[in-house]
Amino acid sequence: MSVLINCQNLSKTYFSNQNSVGEIKALSNVSFQLNEGDRLGLVGLNGSGKSTLLKILSGIVKPSSGKVALYRKVQNLSGFDSLLQPDLTGRENAVFHLKLNGFKNSEILPNINEILDFSELGTFFELPVKSYSSGMLLRLSFSIFKILKPEILLLDEVFSAGDMRFQKKAEVFLKEHFNKLSGLILASHQLSEIAEYCNKCLVLNKGEVEFLGSVEEAVNIYVSLNKPKSEEIVENEAMRFLSIDFVSKIDTFYYSENIELEIKYELKQLLVVDVVLYISTSFSNVLTDCEIYRENFTPQAMVVGTISKLINIPNYLLNKGTYYVSLAFGDGQKDILYLKHIASFNIIPDRWEEKRLWNNNPTYPIRQRVEWQTRFSNEHLK
Repeated sequence: MSVLINCQNLSKTYFSNQNSVGEIKALSNVSFQLNEGDRLGLVGLNGSGKSTLLKILSGIVKPSSGKVALYRKVQNLSGFDSLLQPDLTGRENAVFHLKLNGFKNSEILPNINEILDFSELGTFFELPVKSYSSGMLLRLSFSIFKILKPEILLLDEVFSAGDMRFQKKAEVFLKEHFNKLSGLILASHQLSEIAEYCNKCLVLNKGEVEFLGSVEEAVNIYVSLNKPKSEEIVENEAMRFLSIDFVSKIDTFYYSENIELEIKYELKQLLVVDVVLYISTSFSNVLTDCEIYRENFTPQAMVVGTISKLINIPNYLLNKGTYYVSLAFGDGQKDILYLKHIASFNIIPDRWEEKRLWNNNPTYPIRQRVEWQTRFSNEHLK
């Protein structure tokens, strides 16, 4: 398996005289390899160093220390605003990049027309790009990339930029082109995108490598980094969230077990408060919401003080895997407090079915128990 990118102990420090900050370490001793066929997801909280790493890999930014070895042609679509010359028109920028990448004069015009057509910039194509919006910059950069067809592609939140129609257009093209790429690095806060396009994942935390490995493990680690610490108390002027605890066990349950949760919160005002519990996967796909369901339910104003609620999640509902709990407190019209991924738990198969075939890396989260009946007939023997 050939190596496409080899990073060794990459570090990047920015120096600033503002607010007595002095120096800011964007990256610290980051090492990894991208091999032929790898589709590497890049996740981390804002400020974790994702964009800096991509800019170093594409040559836009030089590292303070460490080495990067590139063995194939790289295109960074995350730094599109850095690659375009602001005083040149869209057309002039397109011509510049085509010539820079070795296109002959006879090849320029037909490819320029294709860039204009795909970008849908119209008359803006003849204006300086410094007058473009961020969405228009992405349209032009993406359309140029479509012609260049790099072997290694770097993407940073590309699917969230531009208008909805162009996003879909770009997504369709990328899905068609992904199989032709030697390698891909995709940075995104949308974990579903990481799961769909990547076969491994790198988690950055404050500029350092937190984890490098499978997508599922990486996403779970990223979500745990994003989760409020247990000692933190989340509150606003209306209420204060105190705790969420599993009643009978810590955080791991058999498929056949009920899961009982207790939540505690304090109301600072006389409010009508309903609670909704959301269960989601690591990839932020909400599976179900659990509200207070009962006939003729009429919410009443609570007294000021501490309130405790018990929630029972039924057994035979969720498949093997890790799940996350979010809580929404509201009055029926608006949220008063929303806590994302405030707790997590694991579902494991019952002992008798641990080695059964259906437990080999299941990808479906819901496994509702259903009733089966078997009937025999010997009519065909008559």
